[in-house]
Formats: sequence, C-alpha cells, structure tokens
Amino acid sequence: MPPRPFLLSCARGLLLAACTVLALPGAEPAPATVTKSDAKGGQSAFDNAFVVREDRDGIEFAVGDPKSPSRVTLKPRTYSVDYNEQADLDWLQAKTRLAEGKIPEAQARFTKAAGGSKYQWVREAAALQGATCALQLQKWDDALALVQAMEAEAPKSLRLAEAIYLRGKALEGKGDAGAAAVYAGLKAKEKDLGKAALLLGTRGEASLLRGQKKPAEAAAAAAALWAKLSPAEDNEAWTGLGIDLAGDLAAAGKAAEAAAAWARLAYGATDPVVQSKAQLGWAKALAKGDAASAMLAFDHAAVAALLKGGDAAAGAEAAKLAQSLYETINRDAGVAAADKLEYRKYVTAVQR
Repeated sequence: MPPRPFLLSCARGLLLAACTVLALPGAEPAPATVTKSDAKGGQSAFDNAFVVREDRDGIEFAVGDPKSPSRVTLKPRTYSVDYNEQADLDWLQAKTRLAEGKIPEAQARFTKAAGGSKYQWVREAAALQGATCALQLQKWDDALALVQAMEAEAPKSLRLAEAIYLRGKALEGKGDAGAAAVYAGLKAKEKDLGKAALLLGTRGEASLLRGQKKPAEAAAAAAALWAKLSPAEDNEAWTGLGIDLAGDLAAAGKAAEAAAAWARLAYGATDPVVQSKAQLGWAKALAKGDAASAMLAFDHAAVAALLKGGDAAAGAEAAKLAQSLYETINRDAGVAAADKLEYRKYVTAVQR
C-alpha cells in the first residue's frame, strides 16, 4: 500500500493513492492501515482499520469491524494512513489505464470512480486525477466539473488546495481571467489549508506569467518562496514548484541559476522520476558546447539515462545528450586519449 504523497502531474504515470476521507452520505468506512506516531518517535500500527472520517481535524476509524461503535480518533500530524487500493476495482482500472498512457480512458474511469465509489478517499483522489488527465487533454470544462464537485462535496478535505489549484489551471486553459483571482485566493488560504496553498497559488501565478512569455518574471515569482522551503515539508509540492522554476530560469537564459536549481532538485527530490528529470536539466544547463563543460555535464546525463525508476522520456533524451557530449569531448584535441577512451566506455554503457 503506497504512502500518502501530494499529487502534481499526470505525466508521472502513477497516481499516488492516499488521500482525504470525510464521513459523507453514501460513503462507507474505508479499509486501511493507520500508523500512530508519538512525541518520542515511537509508532504503533492499526493494520485492520476502517476509516470513517479524515479531514483537517484529524482521522477517526474503527478497528477490526467497520460497524463497531468504538472509534479511535487521532489529531493531524500524529498519524499516517495507507488506504487499501485493492478494495476499489474502478480505481485500479483507472490507474492501470494511466500507467499504460491511455489518458482518455484513464480520465473516463477516474470520472466514474469520482462519482460512484463507496469510499470517499477514492472519490477525491479520482476527481483530482481525472481533472489532471482532463487538463492534459485540454478538456477544460471536464476538469472544472470534477474539481468543483469535489470542492462542494468535501470542503474540509486535506487536498482542497490541490482542487482549487486545478480549478485555476482549468480556467487558465480556457483563457479565463478569473484564474488570477483563484491563485491569489489560494495563497491567502495558507492559514486554513497549509503550506500547500501558498506553494500551489505561487505556482499558478508563475504559470500565468509563463503563458505571457515572461519566464524571468515567472522565475522571480517562485524563487524567493522555493529558497525558503525544505523538501522535507512537502516533497511533492516542493519538487513541482522547483521544476517550474528551473525551467523558467533556463528559458530566461540564466543557465547558472538553472543549474543550481536542478542540482537542488536532483538531491532533494525523493521520486526517481523527478530525480531523472533534474539530472537531465542539470546536464543541459551545464553544457556549453565545449569539451570542458561537456565533461561536467556528461555524468548528469548518464545518471538521468540509467537511473532505475526514472522518467522514460527523460532517460531517452539523456542518452542522446550523453552521446552528443561524448562526441564533443572526442573531437577536442586537448583531451587526452586515455580520457577519450574512458568516456567511450561510459557512453557505451549508457546506450545499452
């Protein structure tokens, strides 16, 4: 059962399953494992839990019998929860289509799960993921319908900030000027919705600037906030903002700053998909067309190409970049023959 992370992008090819549960009409207690943490770092697990409610006030669950009147209640930040994905077939089928890259089919199945699952965590996760897929397909109204329904159904959701952000993205896609107000309003909700609201609202405002072909301004909008944050706070949201920032810096011609951002991402991200993208971006930022910079960039391109669990597209691009960097090194008369032979071995390993 996967841990609870914060969802960003359909492009990752894998929806992260844990999410918020609210005790709403029609929802049934959801099978899960709940792990309680104490102030001294100790942990105790409830392997046969049935979650009745989870929201910004905490979690409430029964143990052993979903109908038991005896409940355990835990406050926020004192527990973690892993929901049993196998309990919902529609959810599993939607995830499978997503992993296969069948985005239209995935969107349809997520939409079905969002409206019909007996578990509230599935309804919310499916609504968010279905909206993300709809955005990728430029089906702005479909995305709006999903997140607006979720916002109405689960106003105390732990993932409400994400729903609001996706609403802004849908409006942005439609060319609706209201997106700016959504992002600004989201930032203002930090006290109620947590750091994710500030992160995602800032990310949205930078996206608007990016759409106006203002990469330097987009980078400036995000840089100060990202510099203050720790990847340990919310790694998923932190990496999403960081990827945007690094890309904007590169587009603005600020190669050194882009390289520094990619480096921080490469070492701070916990997801190998993000790590591979960061290593590739780092390599591209370092490469300047000469042998010396090619040598600096080569290792990062090789890591991106060979990283286990990394992004497939980034890996393929990195392998091509590694070959190009090797050719630059090999053409330079100032590079020792022994060094050229060493890089030849490396690039051969990358291409396998």
